[in-house]
Amino acid sequence: MTVESDDRGRAEADVLELVVVDDYEDSRQMLEILLQKEGFRVRSATNGRESVQLVREHHPDAIIMDLCMPELDGIEATRQLKADPATAAIPVIAYTAEPSSAQADLELFAAICLKPCSADRLLQAVHEVLTSADHTSKGSPGF
Repeated sequence: MTVESDDRGRAEADVLELVVVDDYEDSRQMLEILLQKEGFRVRSATNGRESVQLVREHHPDAIIMDLCMPELDGIEATRQLKADPATAAIPVIAYTAEPSSAQADLELFAAICLKPCSADRLLQAVHEVLTSADHTSKGSPGF
């Protein structure tokens, strides 16, 4: 369920942490590799139910959430996280091939990246949500 990494050996307090949620292993691994190369610590989940548990346990700096998944979809997982005062402020980036799936719930998401999404666009979205969420006290992951 969880992947953790800090390839650059930074002090733990300086590393920004992201949760990647996607039921497709190839997509999840691609995101993990991309984000790890940028200096992020990455934890991952394969469905919405796992993501809610992981986020509540680790309180990451941001979440990249696929919307169409088994067990609990990304929209409902995000609703649960936004309803919880302990996790409500964590920015969520919708990562989806179905733009219509996010349209009714735009207020839940800090950004939307449509699959296929370029690495540059995804990193830009991550940077923007982290900047707007004022996570600068932990350091910059190399932007």
